[in-house]
Amino acid sequence: MLKNKKDAILEIAKRLFAEKGYDATGMDEIASMTEVPKSLIYYHFKNKKDLLNTIILNLLREYEQILKDETQRGIDKIEWYIQFAKKNKYCIKILLMESLKQTDNNTIIFKTVETLKKSDPEFGNHLHLIAEFFTSILPSLLFVCYEENWCKYFSVMPEIMENDFHMAYRLTHGAYHKFIDKESL
Repeated sequence: MLKNKKDAILEIAKRLFAEKGYDATGMDEIASMTEVPKSLIYYHFKNKKDLLNTIILNLLREYEQILKDETQRGIDKIEWYIQFAKKNKYCIKILLMESLKQTDNNTIIFKTVETLKKSDPEFGNHLHLIAEFFTSILPSLLFVCYEENWCKYFSVMPEIMENDFHMAYRLTHGAYHKFIDKESL
């Protein structure tokens, strides 16, 4: 029973943090929306920051599992990343919003890079990390956050939007992969 309530607390907190922002969301509101006493939230989480850290840690664990999956490698794995990000859209929004603030959470997005670095020794190269972060991770996360609004604003069908994003991704990040493949020969 408590596990279900804990999951409900996490889901409501994700939604509220993504919609209103971490700072604008109170524990009373999370308790009210989850329909649990606030004491139950504190039973599972020390404080709001612990709740945020749990949300991010869960996201990173799932991301790490995708990185470990050897079914697809390199540039061809983008579809998996996009589906993962879409499934975790609230978490992605929280990750981006919190990382842009001038607080102790502002490096939270770099945890995605740390996870990537741990998954493969080739990511020990700083240039490779920069390329992955700025031409793969950030564009993919931003795509997921803006895709729906972009489609509405520019009257584009979601399938066309996704196909065009994949093409743009291959032209940018794919160019980097072609470059490093040539360099390693």
